[in-house]
Amino acid sequence: REQKIVNQGLDADIDFPELREVQDFIKIIPIWTFDGSADIKFNQGYISDSWSEGGESSISALSILKYSADYSFGKKRNLDTDIEYRLGYIQAGNQDLKKNDDKFEINAKYGKQAINDWYYSGLLNFKTQILKGYEYPNDSTKTNISEFLSPAYLVFSLGMDYKPSNKLTILFSPLTSKFTIVADTLNYDQTRFGVAKNAFVREEIGAYIKAISKIKFRDNIHLENKINFFTNYTSNPQNIDVDWEVDLKVKLTDYILMSVNAHFIHDDDVKFINKDGQEEGARAQFKELFGIGFTYSF
Repeated sequence: REQKIVNQGLDADIDFPELREVQDFIKIIPIWTFDGSADIKFNQGYISDSWSEGGESSISALSILKYSADYSFGKKRNLDTDIEYRLGYIQAGNQDLKKNDDKFEINAKYGKQAINDWYYSGLLNFKTQILKGYEYPNDSTKTNISEFLSPAYLVFSLGMDYKPSNKLTILFSPLTSKFTIVADTLNYDQTRFGVAKNAFVREEIGAYIKAISKIKFRDNIHLENKINFFTNYTSNPQNIDVDWEVDLKVKLTDYILMSVNAHFIHDDDVKFINKDGQEEGARAQFKELFGIGFTYSF
């Protein structure tokens, strides 16, 4: 904000009576904020063949790229956009190298102030993977079950966003369209992701809540919490889909980072297939990754 006294700058020989009555005014300056980071983390464990308790040596690596571009016009309007890509691999014992993380996600949210910290908002979220994904029924067999756009998830939401600061935002949307896409139905079983056999897209209409909080405990300790809830109005609305991700980062130095990432998903449409190939319905999915590595912020 910029405050100026207008009438002090007027030429005494020029007469603008209505302008001389103006004492001050507020000028709101549009602001763009850009932020990005690149992380690469490693884990390694060695167990000798003579170790009596058994086990296997392992090594893993995880890379994370993030970039955001946020626009604000005072508290009147704001636009938040971000993109993230995660890719991780692990090798245990004599087994082949396996992918254990692959996520490409884009978010965009526009808000226009309604009152105080509440905004009329629209949100777009897109998620998929980049590389092929495999299932390993046993040590000697792997089955290709997914790839880029198979599946992919697209969400459009309209609602109210509570945003008291850049550290907290909660979107309440009574009108949300959620699309589950399996682009290649010839090579992948779309029913595994809740899409009908004769289709490649499943559309759901429902209610959606998305909350993001960012907590800074110290200059080098950051906790980000993201949780989404979705219920389908027309199919089992009592079964709520949950997507909850927690990311804790501790910067040991300017370029050395320790982090823990935990991700919990329960999607009523994603069916679990056991080792015998039998469908057993939806199950809770959980993934946790811990690592120490290098980080660079820009």
